[in-house]
Amino acid sequence: MRYFIKNSGVNKGKATGNWLRSKEWDFIIAIGDDQTDEDIFKVLPKTAYTLKVGLMQTIARYNLLSVQDVRTLLDEFNHLKK
Repeated sequence: MRYFIKNSGVNKGKATGNWLRSKEWDFIIAIGDDQTDEDIFKVLPKTAYTLKVGLMQTIARYNLLSVQDVRTLLDEFNHLKK
């Protein structure tokens, strides 16, 4: 069993919300493998791509099985911009 202790007033979601308000964004992708990343997924707009690494329960819209899958996806993005 894993336990998480965190200050309820400080989390990745609040930091992400501040970042989102700093300007207009054309494309947003969030990739996380941790329970604390759920706070990020919660505050992102529905147009954002949210990906959970692993098969844990999540509110992310998509799952990738491994870090290697993340690397493969990012490599594909890199090839698109060339």
